[in-house]
Amino acid sequence: MSDQLRICRNCGTALHGPYCSSCGQKDVDIHVPVRELASEFVEVLPSFDRRLFRSIRPLLLDPGHLTMEYVNGKRKHYLSPFKLYLIISFLFFFVGSLTDDTEKRSAAASSLQKQDTPSADSIDVTLRTGNSNVAFTVKDTTQVSELFGTEGMAILRKLKEDPDLMFDKIKEHRSKIIFILLPVFALLLKLLYLRSRVLYVRHLVFSFYFHSFLFLVLFVSDLLELVRLPFEGYVSALLLLTVPANLFRGMRTVYGQPNGKTIVKLLLLSATYAATFLLTMSAAAVIIIILFYR
Repeated sequence: MSDQLRICRNCGTALHGPYCSSCGQKDVDIHVPVRELASEFVEVLPSFDRRLFRSIRPLLLDPGHLTMEYVNGKRKHYLSPFKLYLIISFLFFFVGSLTDDTEKRSAAASSLQKQDTPSADSIDVTLRTGNSNVAFTVKDTTQVSELFGTEGMAILRKLKEDPDLMFDKIKEHRSKIIFILLPVFALLLKLLYLRSRVLYVRHLVFSFYFHSFLFLVLFVSDLLELVRLPFEGYVSALLLLTVPANLFRGMRTVYGQPNGKTIVKLLLLSATYAATFLLTMSAAAVIIIILFYR
């Protein structure tokens, strides 16, 4: 069938190429055998694999290189920052969910072995946060009732009955929370480098690549914890030390400022981003308590 006889399936405009000149939709024939679709997937997969492995090496060894290549238009050989972030964050949160399940089973077993009986006028609450517990006791419930009313007391009692719910809900939505914070990280970079007149998109690209590296480190750390290798704690600590080093080298490469200025801005960025992260998580905890413990 010639180009003159083909029409766009979306708007009905005559086609003169692979794309519609009116609505922009690509002309794709969906009436093809499954074998042909499978062959197209097999053809694309090796190219995708090559770009993924090409991206991992500079992500680990040459911080800032991927950002500069992307903003300079050299994008063919590497995965886009968004795709790379999606792949690595999926791996991190998947392995993280496995380690959370393991920790939950061990915590449940230990709680069965030791159960304290609180006094009638007190409430003991233990919140499990990964490998450690946060425990507190409200000894005089009448004071809590006077300060926060009967609703506050009801929330405390529900926290005692199901202390894991809050952290379970935070873990369930943490990928969304961190994704929302990515533009905030880029905005902080924009404010720190306001005089350099760098476009916001460069900060955003750098943010995606840095968080990809961060999640890759956390993924390996969780993987070591899952398989319980010897000296896993020391190796994880060493891995975490690479995060500020990677951020420093990336900022030096992308923004080109001297070491002294970069260190000061790194400390300011880390402090403000950590504070923003804690405030966001605290707000999420408050919202979860209001929604699920009332």
